[in-house]
Amino acid sequence: MKNSTKKIIISISVVVVVLATIIGGFFIYVGDYYKADETALNALNSNELVKVEFNNDKGYYAFIPNVEYTSAFIFIPGGKVECTAYAPLMQKIAQEGVLCILLKVKFNLAILDQNAPKGIKEDFKEVEKWSIGGHSLGGAVACLYVNKHIDEFQGLVLMGSFPSKDLSESNLDCVAIYGSNDKVMKKHHFEDNIKNFPKLTTVHEINGGNHAFFGSYGEQKGDGKATISNATQIELAANYSLMVVA
Repeated sequence: MKNSTKKIIISISVVVVVLATIIGGFFIYVGDYYKADETALNALNSNELVKVEFNNDKGYYAFIPNVEYTSAFIFIPGGKVECTAYAPLMQKIAQEGVLCILLKVKFNLAILDQNAPKGIKEDFKEVEKWSIGGHSLGGAVACLYVNKHIDEFQGLVLMGSFPSKDLSESNLDCVAIYGSNDKVMKKHHFEDNIKNFPKLTTVHEINGGNHAFFGSYGEQKGDGKATISNATQIELAANYSLMVVA
């Protein structure tokens, strides 16, 4: 009887240690992420063209144009990147009269928060045209979400990303943007998934751009070296995005 009790205690102890190791490893993993730089943090400030608000209940930053608008763009950040790193990109697009919604996803991993866009449209009923998109993993998750809510969106923007679901039969107006020096998104994976893009897709390569420079968080491990400035890549990405989201 004592031996049985001892075995049970040992088994429980092993399980507890394994679970603690897994949980500890997870928090170490998600705790190591790319943080927004000073330029990005400054772009969170409201100005004469764009008002910036944070919705704590639903977890998003709204970049609200100081002009009448009818179009909106929901943006999902890249994996393990602080969402505020994309504030400069959101500012650029919002300054052209498009409401931009920057999602703050759980643990900076959109794959763990796939329903983050849910309920946002209810907060902006004046919007007539909705687009969604994201960078890297965020773009892939945007595709997963739009695949389940295909009638709710008119536009799709993918930056350094490609569809993980077949969207070829959709009527989405899509733009895919990537940097010529991107070493994080494998070019052959992009090409292998061309068949999954909406039929109304245009592809734009930013010459000299890389993977990280869609946001403002510095260099990314394994990425190629950009030969253009961070600001230039963001401006080009915003201009290409506006072809769909405006």
